[in-house]
Amino acid sequence: MRLGDASRLLLSSEEFSTRICNPHPWAGFTDGDYWEQRRHYLARLRRVLPEAAQVEVFVCFRDHESYAHTLYATKVLSGKLDCSFAQFVRRCAPIFDYRRQVDVLAQAFGSVRVESFEQLRGDLATRIGWLGLPIRVEQTARLRPTPSLDLIYWLATSVQSQQGRQERKQRAAFCRAYGQHAAAGAAVDSLWLSAQDRQDFVRHCHPPPLNGWPQMDASGHIAEAAALDRRADEVEAEYQRWLQRYGGRRKHWVFFWRGR
Repeated sequence: MRLGDASRLLLSSEEFSTRICNPHPWAGFTDGDYWEQRRHYLARLRRVLPEAAQVEVFVCFRDHESYAHTLYATKVLSGKLDCSFAQFVRRCAPIFDYRRQVDVLAQAFGSVRVESFEQLRGDLATRIGWLGLPIRVEQTARLRPTPSLDLIYWLATSVQSQQGRQERKQRAAFCRAYGQHAAAGAAVDSLWLSAQDRQDFVRHCHPPPLNGWPQMDASGHIAEAAALDRRADEVEAEYQRWLQRYGGRRKHWVFFWRGR
């Protein structure tokens, strides 16, 4: 974007918050040198930009647990992860050290502006006008909302025993479509299967340098494994009926969205 004689480039990528120096964005977290590699990656990113350019960094942090659940769901749906939720948060623990993430960004770029996702929810575009960009604000419906966690649990556990990329993609497509018509009362708000797993996660979480950031509740909700497994069996049965009815063809989008 060009304003008069000045130019401004906006780079927006969630991978900036997770990538280090491995070509795969979800590799390298458990090598023991994550933070050194993270600094190296950010330094390389800074060298891509003009040396004299002024760089402003804007980071919007979400509360740790909802971010962990949503990030896990997104990566399971995209086929980038096939581990359990507890394995995911152990493997990617540095992502949730918000304070240190801000520190390494500041070391590479200087100024870092930090905001709360919860405070900006629904009003992000108008609240970041300080960027100086001509932003057009539109109210549009979310076209691909994240499926409920019971469906994510079913997908993660089912693909671990399934072979083949096509089978994974087919199950993920069903998961997105069926998510809009999940059975009433089947909502799941947590994938923690043990209090110890959650406590280990909390120990690796650090608040960002932001006034008013809420402390994590030490008595967080733990899911009932048996109930999740029963729910997974129900979803599997529905998936098999869907296969028989539509043969896995993408025609299911017509069925699920008709009349909306």
